[in-house]
Amino acid sequence: MKIISLVLALAILICSFCGCAKKGHSADETTDGEATETTVKADKDGDGEPEKDENDSDGTDGGKDTVKGDGEKEPDDTKDSKDEGDKGDEETEGSADTGKGDRPSDTDKDTPSKDTDAKEPEDTDKISGYTDGMVLEAYISVLSGQFYSDYDAREGAPRKDLLHVTALFLYSQRQRIISFSEDRSRIIIPASLLEKNLQLLFGDGLKLSDYTSYLDPSMGDSYDSETDTYSFSAYRENWGEGKYSLSMDDAMEYFEKDGKTVLTVTLVDNKGKELVVSYELSELVYEDYLYFRLSKVYVS
Repeated sequence: MKIISLVLALAILICSFCGCAKKGHSADETTDGEATETTVKADKDGDGEPEKDENDSDGTDGGKDTVKGDGEKEPDDTKDSKDEGDKGDEETEGSADTGKGDRPSDTDKDTPSKDTDAKEPEDTDKISGYTDGMVLEAYISVLSGQFYSDYDAREGAPRKDLLHVTALFLYSQRQRIISFSEDRSRIIIPASLLEKNLQLLFGDGLKLSDYTSYLDPSMGDSYDSETDTYSFSAYRENWGEGKYSLSMDDAMEYFEKDGKTVLTVTLVDNKGKELVVSYELSELVYEDYLYFRLSKVYVS
């Protein structure tokens, strides 16, 4: 009996111990649950939103202010900036249009300047019917080699080397109507062509035969009686020029006088002496080509 009683006592003791431990654990769970439920309920009883820490709130606002201070824009600000940018582009385009308006118009471009109004000797209203003509500036450099004293065609030409002046003019400006040797070392000009151009340049009454004495075989000049042609070396050192030549340091001056073209130039000799010489020339057309015939020379 004692043994049974002892066993029962132990069983009761063990059950009592287990029951108390379980009951204490349930109490802890209930307490925690109630605390949690109470906290949630307290939050719901407020504004319906979790309470915010003032430090956290200030930090958030401060962060936003900092971002704005750095120039970062919110979506609405970006849209406004875009509109302002578009407006700026429109203003830029307007400025471009204004700039175009400030440029000279086509009418202004077409308006001739004072220099354009000044006519070159080749542009003349007095004569027409030609398709080509003398380059007077180039011809004057040839002419000045022989003419540097007073001259009047009506009084008769003084003895000048008009043979070489005419031949050089044809060589420099009318190569298509003369001939050359195969190696182009010699210029070949029919006598009739040479005489005609001499007359066009200096007067209708002149004869080539009056100037053949200026032929210089030592310089390569020759005459072929069988073909009636004159020939000259294309590499001739000089063409019978005198002591004066055209100055390259002084400009030529053009003007009209009594329906004729007057060209004034400065000539210089090998010692530096200068002469101011004016050439008066009349215009005529032969076979669609404009010639300038020498009428007068006068030294200032």
